[in-house]
Amino acid sequence: MNKNQKRERRLDEEYRANEREREKEKRKVRRLDPEYKLKEKELRIGRKYGRTLDECKKKFKEGNKAGPIYVCTSCHLLKFRKSVVELEKQRVLSSFIVNKYTTQKYSVDGKEWVCRMCFLYLRREKAPKYFGLKFPDKVDVLNLNRLEERCVATRIPFMFIYDATKGGQCKLRGSVANVPMDIQPIIKQLPHVPDESISIPLKFKRKQHYKTNEYFESIHPKKVIDAAKYLVKQPLYVKDGIELDNNINEQNFVDSDTDDEPDSSSSSDNESESDFSEVECELSKSGQQDTMVDDFNMDRFRPSGLTIAPGENEKPLSLFQTENEEYKAFPKIYCGQAMNYKEANVEQMSYGEQVKWELLNEDRRCAEHIPNIFYKTKKLQVKQVNSAGNIAVKKIFQDQKYTVSDFMKDDNTSPSIPIKNMDFGHKVFKDIRNSPPYLERVGKDIRAMIRQLGIPTWFVSLSANDLNWPELLIILGHL
Repeated sequence: MNKNQKRERRLDEEYRANEREREKEKRKVRRLDPEYKLKEKELRIGRKYGRTLDECKKKFKEGNKAGPIYVCTSCHLLKFRKSVVELEKQRVLSSFIVNKYTTQKYSVDGKEWVCRMCFLYLRREKAPKYFGLKFPDKVDVLNLNRLEERCVATRIPFMFIYDATKGGQCKLRGSVANVPMDIQPIIKQLPHVPDESISIPLKFKRKQHYKTNEYFESIHPKKVIDAAKYLVKQPLYVKDGIELDNNINEQNFVDSDTDDEPDSSSSSDNESESDFSEVECELSKSGQQDTMVDDFNMDRFRPSGLTIAPGENEKPLSLFQTENEEYKAFPKIYCGQAMNYKEANVEQMSYGEQVKWELLNEDRRCAEHIPNIFYKTKKLQVKQVNSAGNIAVKKIFQDQKYTVSDFMKDDNTSPSIPIKNMDFGHKVFKDIRNSPPYLERVGKDIRAMIRQLGIPTWFVSLSANDLNWPELLIILGHL
């Protein structure tokens, strides 16, 4: 039988299925031999990572050269090339499932790609986990800077963010204070100006008598007022009953047509011809007087600007007070609306999965917002500690009842002994990176590896070295 005849026979689906079953049985018999099994494993690793060190380096650089620029047509997450497959070549998927759970999103090379996680759901004819999720549509009126966003948000996430000594990256010190805020007094103090190009300096403080400012930069009053008018019509603001006064800020309105000086035409009529002179006594200082600054009555807002502390008399709220606290704190991202995580899919998503979707999404609004990234990090850490604490409490309080006094006792009475011996209060932080329980667990893992595998030949501590990696800088530039 020649090659052409074999190809024709393999066009038959029944023949191909029988051929696959025969090969499967043969591999099962061969894998009973340990040497064959080990050789098969080495070949599989060699094909995946490379057989030599130079080949491994080449595969690694080629696999990460482009970066995560492949957009999944179902979940819209950014992926590396090895994490996606071309949708057009997947013949095992039915056309009905493909049309129902894909969005015809084309990215690299003008092709439609699907990530491997969504591909598994599609093969099972189920809705992918992140299918149907999307951010609210962006509006130009919410194109605000950092301080302008604080002026129209109903929650103030006070956090201390500072620049690292090296690398130019940011760090967070301490916790996040979630303080409620009323936007009405702020809008009342801002001047109403007809042009968005006019700006004023604004000092945003935690309390009025504090010397340091939480934020201090220039804002555009018209942009802030227009954003507030838009947000009060959105669901989260309507639900909280937030409204703006229609007659707000009339005393601060600045009109470009208003001029305190008398009319030049009326004054010229009173001039006599005897006062006329072809040469003025004093030289004109037009070079010092003519400027490009708008002639508005803005002197009371310069040079020190306004100073506000809208959360001074408010009581901080928990980050989990309601499920919409994060959406209220960042209106520039969520546009005054809540995400539809519960409506998108029947499967329940954890907060960690929600953070993953928002930061890896092709829409980079969350990934480019530094305060929101730190807010998510702190909230995720608190949620992990709370979950571990609840489990620890359930293990302690099995059938017994304890009071606060039992935890405060220093004696060796029967109620306090099991609480002290269990030490669950220390272990709840084991999932927090760089915490003492986390470092203790990692140290135990290393000592266990040494006992089982022996002393390592090389002990290498690697660093990302993000400042001297050109490929990484190029990838971040594309994102």
